Amino acid sequence: MLDHGDASAIGSRLAAGNGLEFMRSPGYAFARSCARSRGFPHTGQHAMTTPAPNSVAPSKAARPRRRSLVWENTILAFETLWDRKFRSFLTALGVFIGVVIIISVASVLNGFRQRLVDRVKSFGSDTVYIMRFPPFRMGRPTADFRKRKQLRLEDAWAIREACPAVAAVSPMMEAWFFQGVAKYQGEEMIGARVRGCFPSHAVVLAQDLESGRYFTDMETQSAAPVCVIGAAVQKTLFARTSAVGKPISLEGQRLTVVGVMEEFRNAPFGGESPEDSLILIPYHRFRRMYPSMRDHFIALRARPGQRDAAVEQAGEVLRQRRRNAWTAPNDFE
Repeated sequence: MLDHGDASAIGSRLAAGNGLEFMRSPGYAFARSCARSRGFPHTGQHAMTTPAPNSVAPSKAARPRRRSLVWENTILAFETLWDRKFRSFLTALGVFIGVVIIISVASVLNGFRQRLVDRVKSFGSDTVYIMRFPPFRMGRPTADFRKRKQLRLEDAWAIREACPAVAAVSPMMEAWFFQGVAKYQGEEMIGARVRGCFPSHAVVLAQDLESGRYFTDMETQSAAPVCVIGAAVQKTLFARTSAVGKPISLEGQRLTVVGVMEEFRNAPFGGESPEDSLILIPYHRFRRMYPSMRDHFIALRARPGQRDAAVEQAGEVLRQRRRNAWTAPNDFE
């Protein structure tokens, strides 16, 4: 049996420094069981203590300590930053550069989007383009896609006659696969876009002139050697003189400039617009210069407030002329 004196002896041995060794011995377990049976207080690692009546609750007593830890950690963080000035500077610089890049990219994308919107609006919300193929297409075209019929000049005139919601029609052809070279007295512009069109082109696309005039119906029917040039063509070939009335050489043919279009101011990123590189020539003159070209694209202007009706009417006319089945999708864009 273990009496109070034996328990005191056990406590003395623990205090003497041999506690860990003694707690691992079989005698310690036997002593604990005897102490519990005699009613001695349990002093092991799982002992439950009852706070004194005048003691402070642990949650309330810990609050000042928590505030102290927060303050100490804050001071330690600032001391670490101060001790590692160069690393702190690089970290702050990296964050700053990242924020600036994100803001800059967002601004550029927003500006690009706004310029595209302005460009579309400049053509007029009532302007509609009809083409054989979409201007942009991802992937390889299918066999049915490649078999689409070409748009013809007669299609444009049929739309003009049969669609009451259409105010004006402008059939056009463009030398997509030819790099136009325009020359004037030693000056040369490579990459000009050559487009054959009718005088209605000015009405449909609302392209104002800076100087001169558009060619007339008579000049178009007679394939007159005249042209209307874009702002970029004028700057390249006629930097020091007026272009109107001057002859230029285009694909080896002599054409007289009768008008200069205003500069297109809504180009993406503030650069030069492709519209500024246009050289407009009468439709039948274009057919003489590029006899291998066959495909057309059509621009039409709807009457005010009737754009949807104009699109529907023009689509029905083309479907009938191209003999599309009732359930088949459109074979034009």
